[in-house]
Amino acid sequence: MKQNLRSKEVTNLSDVVRLDKLPEKAIIPMRQHDGIACAPLVKKGEAVIVGQKLGECEGSDLAYVHSPFCGTVDSIELMPNPSGKRILSVVLTPSECAQSVDFVPEKNAPPSRLIQIIKEAGIVEYYEKPTYLALKPGKRIDTLLMNATFPLITHAYLNSLDKVLEGFRLMLEASGIPRGVIVVRADDKESIKAFKSAKVDGKPLTVAPIIGKRHADYYLEDVEDQIIVVAAGNITYTPTMMNLLSANVMGRKLPLGGEPSDAHVVVCGVKSAKAVYDAICEGKPYLENVVTVKGAVNNPKSVIVRFGTPIKDVIEACGGYKGEPEKLL
Repeated sequence: MKQNLRSKEVTNLSDVVRLDKLPEKAIIPMRQHDGIACAPLVKKGEAVIVGQKLGECEGSDLAYVHSPFCGTVDSIELMPNPSGKRILSVVLTPSECAQSVDFVPEKNAPPSRLIQIIKEAGIVEYYEKPTYLALKPGKRIDTLLMNATFPLITHAYLNSLDKVLEGFRLMLEASGIPRGVIVVRADDKESIKAFKSAKVDGKPLTVAPIIGKRHADYYLEDVEDQIIVVAAGNITYTPTMMNLLSANVMGRKLPLGGEPSDAHVVVCGVKSAKAVYDAICEGKPYLENVVTVKGAVNNPKSVIVRFGTPIKDVIEACGGYKGEPEKLL
């Protein structure tokens, strides 16, 4: 039996696990965004600890890289990457050591410092742009959209939704953007229920549907809330669909060849909002991500993994392959 890993829907969207097992080797790319690669700060044979900066970049488009593991640098070499390219990577042999750099929260920092914290943490958006740059595009922006239309990813964070919302609020504070709109799929009942039960500044969130000409601006005019949630059809807005997301949710026309910022909108993801919370409120750099696995595996699910974890370990956490897969996407 041969199946594509994306050929089958997950039946239980709440099935989320954290992969705590240490890999035999961790392969940490020195470029985790669509921009400048970092220069390694470590050498072969060097011991590293959790949160230690492994790579540093120069220029205006950069994302620092930190170690999610304690361990020893096995090598620094070009390694295969999900991008399809071979990328300079630090290969670690992880150890059980729990030592980390000092994580220092800075909850009351001014906006300029918040942006710097986000930059230093190495947080990157789902469309491969460093978050600190996404929040400051150099144009007048009036709305920050959080794309929560990937149910498998959004559900992975529902147990920490308060942290996601606080991270989103901090992104608004850091950027000076006056309001935020969280976009979910209209058929994602689990996420809608969770957002309806959540509060921001002690007040329940407004959750409203996008219907006809009733776009997000329509609801924002009637409430004093800084953040609202809208249910926008049954579309999952992929990285190549950000213009469509902005147009459908805000009802604003974009110029030909334009981008969301041309309609005074910027876009972030659920994962980056949680990472911003971790960076500012806990002092932690960007160390983990959510991987969703569907199709020819025994237990399809979302897996929270540390960066550098081999895909074979993620497949094993899902019960291994079901039959012989034809493609791994």
